[in-house]
Amino acid sequence: MLGTTFGYVDMFDFLPGIPDVPVEALLQDIHVSQGCPFVSLEWLKRLKRASNRPIDQIDLEHLP
Repeated sequence: MLGTTFGYVDMFDFLPGIPDVPVEALLQDIHVSQGCPFVSLEWLKRLKRASNRPIDQIDLEHLP
């Protein structure tokens, strides 16, 4: 986790809960907004499903 003036950012050198997928696969489908890269909506949902934390389950209910 990286602390910034905007909050915390999760940084991984592996995909938690999806060990068979290399990080490079995630990086092939990024979106850039104001110069900052973000995972795609589909990857975000996939990562949240894999983590299976209660907060991620709530987030998934509110994502399109």
